[in-house]
Amino acid sequence: MEPKRTAAILPIGKLFDRVYADAIETVGKDLGAECSRIEPEFSSPGALGKLCKVLESADLVLADISARNAHVMFLAGYVVGIGREVQFIAQSAEDFPFDRAKYS
Repeated sequence: MEPKRTAAILPIGKLFDRVYADAIETVGKDLGAECSRIEPEFSSPGALGKLCKVLESADLVLADISARNAHVMFLAGYVVGIGREVQFIAQSAEDFPFDRAKYS
């Protein structure tokens, strides 16, 4: 059985490194999923296209919207725009800018 592919959209920084290593990657391995981290970085030519291809091929997309990072929001919006579902995570309830009832 081929592992499911999971993409996690996370900003750059130690706080998010820990979330990925301790939670997303660990749980992914336990579930037999192949996790990849997408750091929302748009400064090099073609970077956005590469990010979009990874998101399009993922079975599950997680977006950490802690600190309301604009790049993370942009990529999450792209995923929603192509008709895919995003699972949002936040390290604080105050960071969640959407109606939580829809996403809980």
